[in-house]
Amino acid sequence: MLPLIRDGSEISYVPLPPDEIEPGDVIVLQGADRLVAHRLIRKEREGDGWRLLEKGDHQFLGTWISGEALLGRAVEVRAESKAVNLDTPALRLRIRALRAWSDMEYRATSAYVRVRDGGRGLKFIKYPFMMLGMFLLPIRWVVYRALISVYSSAGLDALDNWDAVLQLFRALQDEEPHLPADVPAIDGSADILRQTGPHGLTPLAAALFCDRPGTSPVPAEALSLMKQARYRIALTHMSAIKLVRSIAPEMAKAGIAYAVIKGPVLQESLYTDLFSRAYGDVDIVVSSRDIDRAVALLVKEGYEVVGGDLSNRLLRIGHFHLALDAPGKGTPRVELHWSILDRANLYRIGNDAVLERARTLTIEGVEIKTLSAEDEFVYLCVHIAKHAVMNGVGLRTGQTAEWFCRPATGNRLVWFCDVFLLLAKREDELDWEVVRRRIEEWNVRDEVAEVLAVLGLLRPDSAAGKDAISRLRSATEVPSGGLCRTDRFLGSKAGQRLVERLLPMNRTFLFRPVRLLSLGRLLFPSPDHLLCYHSAGKRWMLAVLYVWHPVHMLLKIMGVASAPGVRK
Repeated sequence: MLPLIRDGSEISYVPLPPDEIEPGDVIVLQGADRLVAHRLIRKEREGDGWRLLEKGDHQFLGTWISGEALLGRAVEVRAESKAVNLDTPALRLRIRALRAWSDMEYRATSAYVRVRDGGRGLKFIKYPFMMLGMFLLPIRWVVYRALISVYSSAGLDALDNWDAVLQLFRALQDEEPHLPADVPAIDGSADILRQTGPHGLTPLAAALFCDRPGTSPVPAEALSLMKQARYRIALTHMSAIKLVRSIAPEMAKAGIAYAVIKGPVLQESLYTDLFSRAYGDVDIVVSSRDIDRAVALLVKEGYEVVGGDLSNRLLRIGHFHLALDAPGKGTPRVELHWSILDRANLYRIGNDAVLERARTLTIEGVEIKTLSAEDEFVYLCVHIAKHAVMNGVGLRTGQTAEWFCRPATGNRLVWFCDVFLLLAKREDELDWEVVRRRIEEWNVRDEVAEVLAVLGLLRPDSAAGKDAISRLRSATEVPSGGLCRTDRFLGSKAGQRLVERLLPMNRTFLFRPVRLLSLGRLLFPSPDHLLCYHSAGKRWMLAVLYVWHPVHMLLKIMGVASAPGVRK
């Protein structure tokens, strides 16, 4: 239901029978393994009951279901700091227009699928439709944004108590979580969950507050909700481990070079006996040559590729991973990468070289491939930098540590937990000369520098963080140059409000809309960045590079070209 409803939103609904709902309403349904909120497009009598056509606003095809699956009509959605009222009369003009638009999409897509699959000679029509889709998708999104504006929204109470969340983060030690005596109280269950949830720190809060005797600064209702969240995360991790233990031997047998990154491997290698690391999907990196074979192996495990042929072809062109779900099994989503990061950057990361250096991690007696220690450290830093679009601005304008806890910066504190624990618990495994060389090879000096600088603000007491900065000082000095016009705008209140609006849209597009703010720096970087990216040592080459570079970046984003010195 993007962009109206996102994963993790809280939905309130009124129980109603099928004859009391109208086309255009957002309805709540009982799915195979979870509740689903979709829009009702049509309803028809079927014997003594009803059958309903439901479709998510983000989907093209709808599904006919029995009226027995209906639970009721959604009346409110709460997400982060905003509450959206859905209890709007169905006869409102824009609601009717929204239903008509959805119905038109369903009819047109159904007709296209029937024609495409109707005969061998008709399959050629998918190619012009692919090109048409690339132009229509942004228009479609704008139409939906305009139509759903019929729903009124109100901001929830401002959450400015980021000092409390920062104290929770600082309570994490490499031995065990330890809550300081002066941690500020967070009043109300909604507040603590809304503040810790976006940062992935709810399990840490549960470990601090639920497992400690004595008086807690958190209400009993919040403790109960945190326990439920920790239980769900534990179930997700158990399912993820079952999946990787099953798929790893199959990939090794098929000769597919792969690496499992983030979620399950970080939990097993860094978070054991601390708390459950929150994650929702399993990221697996394979070579671009092995994508189809890897998909076939996951299909054997019961997974299905999310989306249709058109959307997946577009993903192959402009994205860096496919999503696969296993309906009805309660297992986490798989993101199958052919690159560890997207191509809209000035990095020189060789995916095949990363897979060749993969190390072996033994999980419950099964050997799993994951990133080498040096690659993992640099990758975690770059991953933060790609999402945290405001960190550079915050460092150059001298913001406090609490400022970097605001979700509008793009940060999630659990990502800094990853880096902190890796430095604290596995520092001896890191070859710092290799790390320094990797930073230069990947052209990520500024990214690693910014992440370590922010970590130093968030955890000024971290000896491991200070040691890392000291060891990498020559390769990670935070740029001290002045702010460009884009950064000056982002540092203003208007710029921060714009980022706050763009960040939630990241899941709606094949690209991240907030990246448009840095498009100028991507196509026309500073002279030093341009020379470094192209490994050019002579400044007289700048004139040629400034002409060639924008063309090269567009080709790279489309997957036609690769970064200089990187095998495609």
